Amino acid sequence: MSHQKRSSTLKGHVISMGGEGDGLVQTEEGAFYTPFVIPQEVVQIQPISSKKALLVEIIHPSSQRVTPVCKHFSVCGGCSLQHISRPSSLLWKQNVVQAALSHFPIQTIPLQEYQTQPYQRRRMDLAVTRLQNNMLAIGLHKRNTKDILNLMECHVLQPELFEITKTINPVLQKCSAIKKQASLVANHLTSGIDLLLKTDAPLSTQDRALLIEFSKAHSSLNRLSWALSPNKGYFFGESIIEPTRPAHILNNIRITPPAGAFLQATEDAEQKISHIVASMLQSIKKKKRIIEFYAGCGTLTFLLAHYGQVTAYEENTEALQSLREAAQTNQLKIQAIQRNLERQPLLAKELEKKADVILLDPPYAGAVHQIEFIAQSNVKNIIYVSCNPYTLKKDSEILKQHGYSLKEIAVIDQFLWSAQMEIICHFYK
Repeated sequence: MSHQKRSSTLKGHVISMGGEGDGLVQTEEGAFYTPFVIPQEVVQIQPISSKKALLVEIIHPSSQRVTPVCKHFSVCGGCSLQHISRPSSLLWKQNVVQAALSHFPIQTIPLQEYQTQPYQRRRMDLAVTRLQNNMLAIGLHKRNTKDILNLMECHVLQPELFEITKTINPVLQKCSAIKKQASLVANHLTSGIDLLLKTDAPLSTQDRALLIEFSKAHSSLNRLSWALSPNKGYFFGESIIEPTRPAHILNNIRITPPAGAFLQATEDAEQKISHIVASMLQSIKKKKRIIEFYAGCGTLTFLLAHYGQVTAYEENTEALQSLREAAQTNQLKIQAIQRNLERQPLLAKELEKKADVILLDPPYAGAVHQIEFIAQSNVKNIIYVSCNPYTLKKDSEILKQHGYSLKEIAVIDQFLWSAQMEIICHFYK
């Protein structure tokens, strides 16, 4: 793997890996973050700024180095770690998490691990752009650019999901609603494939007819929805065709998710997360009252209802409606409340009155304002599910300042070959 030279090159040793998977290469002129290298390798690099470089040559490769499985690797922005063996990438993610939580006695805290397999990803947000020749590119952004790579293969996505995103390309080519930019959110639900098309112009009558014809020709397609983009919300979609009512199973409960609904990246990882959360709950003696923050459609809510009365908070209207409907249908002990936790967090006294246990699964930015009041409360057990070790670091430091200890950690590698990960922590006091 090499890149064309732009200036003089430097020889160096890879001394560590950064948070995005780039290696830190130490040279006689300083250290440079360089993609696609592995610690302990000797490499030749080409600096492109005071802190970054491109890989020119691998002089002495690491024993952890493997041949990337995808021809798009190093160009596609989706994967950044295909050059590292999967066991080594999982170990690196564990190290990232342990470093983020190093303000606790990390070496004495039990850590579980799990890594998904290739071709398991059941959700993907694909970018769509109209090129100068009026053709469309559908795929992921190229590494560090806004340009879109037209995917010819993908070793992460489920084959059935990848195939339908390719077969829809000729239809979208003819879609007058795509002037410059669009997006395609693809979910593989229990009942079939769910597509949400977001375009930068309204659909014409002919566009609708094309999409309906495509849907009828693909029996695996359960729903095709459309929304005008950009909009301020995430779940917005007018159903264009829906042969049967979409359904998805979360912890044995059937829901009807909104178009473009958030799902965990892979089914096996979702099950593993549920298993670990259940194990953590089983270790807690007092759990009659459970508060859940950022509940979504109920990924973990229905599990929590097996252990106590659940008060679930979620801002999104469509997700909350899906959660409420399923809870009512199954007569579960769940109260689902709409609330923007950044603008209106629950105060510490409210939490103490309502909860024995708090579970939160915040977005990438973390719990921001809510975490302060959680930390100030006297709720004894906090289960924190995170997709960002750096916001987890900040939030957990706040918990520690208010007397919380860390009991258990789990690292779930459901974002195979990327620098992303899912983390589950049990804090207590």
